[in-house]
Amino acid sequence: MTFSGRANFPSFTRLFVIPNLGCQDADWTSVSTNDSVALVGRGNCTYTEKAAFAEKYRVKGLLIHNSEIAADNARPIQGLTTIINSTIPTFFLSYNLGKHLANATANVADVGMKMSIDVADAEGVRNICADTPSGDKTKTILIGAHSDSVMAGSGIDDNGSGTVGILVLALSLARLFQKSPDTYPKYLHRIRFCWWGAEEVGLLGSKYHVEQLLSSDNNKEGERFQDYLLNLNYDMIAGPNYLFGIYDGETVPTNTPPSARRGTNRISNLFQQWFIQRKLPWTRIEFGGGSDYAPFLAKGLPVGGIHTGTSEIKTPSERDEYAAMLGTGNGGIANAALDPCYHLQCDRDW
Repeated sequence: MTFSGRANFPSFTRLFVIPNLGCQDADWTSVSTNDSVALVGRGNCTYTEKAAFAEKYRVKGLLIHNSEIAADNARPIQGLTTIINSTIPTFFLSYNLGKHLANATANVADVGMKMSIDVADAEGVRNICADTPSGDKTKTILIGAHSDSVMAGSGIDDNGSGTVGILVLALSLARLFQKSPDTYPKYLHRIRFCWWGAEEVGLLGSKYHVEQLLSSDNNKEGERFQDYLLNLNYDMIAGPNYLFGIYDGETVPTNTPPSARRGTNRISNLFQQWFIQRKLPWTRIEFGGGSDYAPFLAKGLPVGGIHTGTSEIKTPSERDEYAAMLGTGNGGIANAALDPCYHLQCDRDW
């Protein structure tokens, strides 16, 4: 079980199961949720959207259980300990625990919940950012990756891969500037590389960065939210049973500002064109709200990136598609997790 937010329910509070994964108003109006604890399954929409529905229908607490088809369903949902923009205390449960509670609610009068969560301030965390020496500061391209890992994992794919990936990109760009000034003229836009701290405990580093950009006391050119054009996020890009996942702009949360929605679709299309031109396979993936793009997207900045997958299962058709384009034996293993060591100690070698 993992959780977010502070709570204190000393008396039993009624528990209700939200049908159909809780992604439509009708799911929440079909039961009496006011001042109760809601139990809902993972899937079909983002955790942020589920939390927004819970707030809308005055739920006192929210339980989100893992999916039956997830490779890690015996564990709580990992990697998202804070629901973005939600004041509701939220617990993340394993599939079995969620199923047990759901079955128990067959007799609602016999099921209640108590919650007591005391949240202490964590030690300070830091971000590391580096900028290109040239380029318009008021037109900044932000490239980011989180530099931490979960306590249970060694962090090679999650997210040593993204951390090293953008470092290699930054070093390559620096060499081009230094050694080939005539062939590669200075870029018009400033490029900022950021390594975020404490992503695994609630996107703390990226959320802090956004807060500083939006601070009313911040008038420094190049350090304001309006000075950013877009954010490219690289979180887990070396999965052993990978897909070349491209974030799909059509899957952003429904409350995403229109400007960010349009730009995000454009970024998604550019990535797709790059893979198509090189005759490489690619797969659309959903924005789930659990990585460092989320604070930027919520405030209206277009975002995008690539991601090779977590505990999702590779289908036979995906294996065959990738093998057809990459060569026999390079399509991966069907009916196996994209990263079988996601958030586990074995996330260290392949």
